[in-house]
Amino acid sequence: MLHVADLDFRSNCNLFSTCLTEMAQWSAKNPDHAPIFVMLEAKGRSSMGDLPRATKVLPFEKTAYAEMDATIEQVFGKDKVIMPDDIRGDYATLESAVKAQNWPTLANSKGKFIFLLIAAGDTSDLAHYVQGRPNLEGRMAFLRSQPCLSHSAFVLMDNAIVRQQEIKDLVKQGYLVRTRSDIETYEAKVNDMSRAKAAFSSGAHIISTDFYKAGNPYGTDYKVSLPEGVDYLCNPINSNCGK
Repeated sequence: MLHVADLDFRSNCNLFSTCLTEMAQWSAKNPDHAPIFVMLEAKGRSSMGDLPRATKVLPFEKTAYAEMDATIEQVFGKDKVIMPDDIRGDYATLESAVKAQNWPTLANSKGKFIFLLIAAGDTSDLAHYVQGRPNLEGRMAFLRSQPCLSHSAFVLMDNAIVRQQEIKDLVKQGYLVRTRSDIETYEAKVNDMSRAKAAFSSGAHIISTDFYKAGNPYGTDYKVSLPEGVDYLCNPINSNCGK
């Protein structure tokens, strides 16, 4: 997909539906796969906007989010997506369900997708996604949030070195946490694994990297990946694996 308008015009799939269809087709051929987290970044403005003739980015507002959800449902169907309603169940709020650890087991999550929605910079556009749906009722994606909101379930904590204890505390409480093993290109340039090690030990459920395979433009050995043949790791904070 596009990350920056005017720069990413050689994207592998220019249409959102094309990307989703490719994933759905792969999933159908590998039905026992571990749950796949899909990060969606809503960019309602262009970072190239000050340049002459820069592409005017369409804003993310009610109709855009409605189309996004409808496309996900059309391609996958609700049975292939773990939705906020699935977690909330009979609890009063999504957050209360999260704190009650009402997430599905790994066995019940295989073959499914979890969509996580964030926004670039100013997050005011995300208000449209939760408007009139305080617990993300009927929505296909979880929304980036902070604790103590009705819809709180998914939290972004990108600096696992500085925020190690915060991440551990959030994981213990039941929140779904994403962090990063590398930020921009620093770690790859100097082959520094310290942030990656901190990310894995923090218990964060999702660890993002820009360097998931060997070979980078900086000539170092830096890469972040799971051991070969492994689809997931036991969580060091809240898992009983190996005990």
